[in-house]
Amino acid sequence: MDDRIETLEFARLERAEYIERMTQELSRLAAGANLPMLAYLLEMAAEEAAALRESAKVRLAPEEVLGRAPRGGAP
Repeated sequence: MDDRIETLEFARLERAEYIERMTQELSRLAAGANLPMLAYLLEMAAEEAAALRESAKVRLAPEEVLGRAPRGGAP
């Protein structure tokens, strides 16, 4: 795969991971504040981000996904 395309795909993967984590946390906050519809919508957004993240991983070679840590620090 072209290096530029790999870089763009990896950036897409990182963004999907970040959005997934943030929307999961927001969903928990909404549920705790007794906002069930908002919690549900945020959980759906988290699931969509997870699906996009998985599809991005499929397009990248396994060593590229496993060899790079997310920007947040921990692998």
